[in-house]
Amino acid sequence: MSQSVTNEAANESLETGSDIANRIDNIVASIAREFKSIPSDEFFRSPANAWSPALNLKHLNKAALPLSLGLALPKVSFLPMGKSDKQRSYKEVRDLYLEIIKKGAGAGVFTPLRTGEDGSEEKKLDLIKKFEKTHSTLTDRIRAWEEADLLRYRMPHPILGMLSVREMLFFATYHLGHHAGKVLKRRA
Repeated sequence: MSQSVTNEAANESLETGSDIANRIDNIVASIAREFKSIPSDEFFRSPANAWSPALNLKHLNKAALPLSLGLALPKVSFLPMGKSDKQRSYKEVRDLYLEIIKKGAGAGVFTPLRTGEDGSEEKKLDLIKKFEKTHSTLTDRIRAWEEADLLRYRMPHPILGMLSVREMLFFATYHLGHHAGKVLKRRA
């Protein structure tokens, strides 16, 4: 299993928006490389009580898209959500998420649709390419934000509640490794 995907020490040392964007870029590149090596039939097949690698990528795309769209909005759009008064660390955001999912929180509207994929290599590569593009757009938008604004503005997370934008980016970083790590661990 690729340690670059699940390297918690690298995640815990993130400080700036640029650090986070660079880390997401590295995780996405590792995921794409690892997932390309999965045979197509295995890529689209769901193990018992788990999502297939394809469904995990679809979920990660569904989760990244609203964050990316939110980061493209004018800052004035964030004013009704109030200003952030405290900042949690990467570890605190990760631990809060793990505590909430342990209590039974699920993906909700971010659950990927189980469509009848044909399992072809072409479909697999198309999904991986979409995953890379979605996250490339996200990291470009992260880099466009001023550091103070990442700390100042808040946005809603469906199960964690209101987070500063920086905390949301910590979540996004963890979330990538969380899902890809599960897939890679099952394969190991």
